[in-house]
Amino acid sequence: MQRLRALASGDYALGWQAGVLVGRPVLVHDGAEYGFVAYSLVEVSGDASVFAMTNTSDVTSRGDASWVIDVLGGLMLALEHEAQPGH
Repeated sequence: MQRLRALASGDYALGWQAGVLVGRPVLVHDGAEYGFVAYSLVEVSGDASVFAMTNTSDVTSRGDASWVIDVLGGLMLALEHEAQPGH
């Protein structure tokens, strides 16, 4: 876990991609097979995580269901909004 926490944005290790979402360092892991998609997003701090699995048949030419990523990104934005003082 320490190796994953030390990744810089854009780095990859052990199947996880490091990045930044809404100003927060995150680790992302995804996978897809036609009709099935799995997506995991974990804040490096450990404060929040999102895991989604679906048996959707709405797969793009890339081999994934990009709409799942769009929905999860929206959920993370909503979490960020709720975490702000005064909400």
